[in-house]
Order: sequence, then C-alpha cells, then structure tokens
Amino acid sequence: MSSASTDGRPAPPAEGRAAIVDAMLGLLNDGRTEPSLTDVAARVGMSADEVLGHFDGADDLRREVIGLHLHRVRSLLDSAGDPRSPLADRVRHYVDARVEFNASMAGTGRAAHDRGQVPEIAAAVEEVRQMWREHTRTQFGAELAPLSPADADAVVTTVEQMFRFGVWDELVSVQGRSTEQIRRAWTRQLLAQLPAPEPRP
Repeated sequence: MSSASTDGRPAPPAEGRAAIVDAMLGLLNDGRTEPSLTDVAARVGMSADEVLGHFDGADDLRREVIGLHLHRVRSLLDSAGDPRSPLADRVRHYVDARVEFNASMAGTGRAAHDRGQVPEIAAAVEEVRQMWREHTRTQFGAELAPLSPADADAVVTTVEQMFRFGVWDELVSVQGRSTEQIRRAWTRQLLAQLPAPEPRP
C-alpha cells in the first residue's frame, strides 16, 4: 500500500525516486557537476514534471543524493575489518575501503568540492570526514594508543589528508594512475604514518 504525501496525495512510488537518484549519480559520475532537472529527466526517461512529482525541486533531489552518499559510507565502514586483526589485514581493508569509496563516489565528490559553500553539502562533507576519522581511530587504535592525544590526532589528520577525494582525483584524472597503483602507494604511505607497534615483553 502506498503511503500518503504531506499534502494528502498518494506518495510517488519509491522505485521512481530511486531511479531518479541513480540518474543524478550517473550524471555526476559522468562529470556533470551541476545536472539540471531537465538533464536528470532525460537520463531517466521522464519529463521534468514527472521528476518534480517525486521531488520538491533540485534541492530535495540533492538532499536525497547526499543521503545515499552517507549511507554508502556507513555501509563501507560497517563491513570493515576487525580492529583486532593483524596490522597488515587492517591496512588492506582500510585502503580497499578508501579506494572503493573514492572510485564509486567520484562524481559526487567533484560536486561536493565545487559546491562546498552550500550549507547542506558542506555539512555532509564534514560528516563524511568525521566518520572516516573515527574509523581511522578505531581500526588503528592499537598503534595510536601509546601516543599522546595530540600526537594521535596529528597522525589521524595526516592520514585523512592522504586519502581525501582531491588527492584521488588528482592521481586518476591528472596523473593517470591506475586503481592498483594507487592502492599500492596508499598502502606504503599509510604504513609509514602509523607508529611501529611496541615490542612485547
């Protein structure tokens, strides 16, 4: 049974909303940093009026895309490796997650960068950063534990800078690096930043 919209009309099917969000993400990943409703409608095979039947304008659609973006980040973090695993396993899982995140969110990342002054986008970018920072602290807690809070925070900040979307985009779009090349380089860089484990007595 369909739920009712806020004005009493039947709500549009959820599948239609999902198709429109996918169309928007497709346009973003094609390099369109500011797709119009007309662009999205053409991509999904609807009229602009039909798109507006599912969303209250471009801002509402953008919020939905941001929500999906955040959901995918949480899903990646939820499937991360066990923080009690050997360091090599944790590093592999961590780098794989960062590569997958940047590769799958390329268009969204560019749009977020280009429209970073829009409050809702700026807030979403900051929320993503905070999720990754917390994930870094959790996954490498054993290595960070012997450090002072200030030193541990400096390591986390450095790691976050290494893996930010702008770095990925530069490596892929400008330097032409392959995913495997980036994965190997990031693995070396991450291991270099993490404190060596203390010897067991």
